[in-house]
Amino acid sequence: MVLFFLTNIVYSQSDIQGFVKDATTNVSLRNVNILIKTKDGALLDYTFTNEEGFYKKRLPKEFEALIIEASILSYKKEIIALNINPSKGETYILNFSLNVRVDELDEVYIEGKKPPISVKKDTTVYNIEKFKDGTERVVEDILKKIARNYG
Repeated sequence: MVLFFLTNIVYSQSDIQGFVKDATTNVSLRNVNILIKTKDGALLDYTFTNEEGFYKKRLPKEFEALIIEASILSYKKEIIALNINPSKGETYILNFSLNVRVDELDEVYIEGKKPPISVKKDTTVYNIEKFKDGTERVVEDILKKIARNYG
């Protein structure tokens, strides 16, 4: 019986768990990326939150300082530095409250190209400049290009 407890202490590992919620509405967020990184930023492991915004993950035992990051596309990511004692086998509770990411644009400029041929009621208009490439000698050469491409 004593041997069982001894091996349990030697091989114990630490876990992290918690909830991820919207900071404004306090609604649970599902499918949030929970990234476990070294203090240098190298990715070690990851998991996702479930339908209730809950996650749980076993921590790598060979690191004492980790960075835990919660991120999802429409929210600003949140990062928590975590110092652990791997020999204790503790469960660390890390809850995240993410703020909505709002990206505002000053203006949007959309530029389109006019088609080389347009139809207005009973008239077809050809933009000859769109068919010219410098190899034409006479108007007949341009008409052949139009017929070849749109005939």
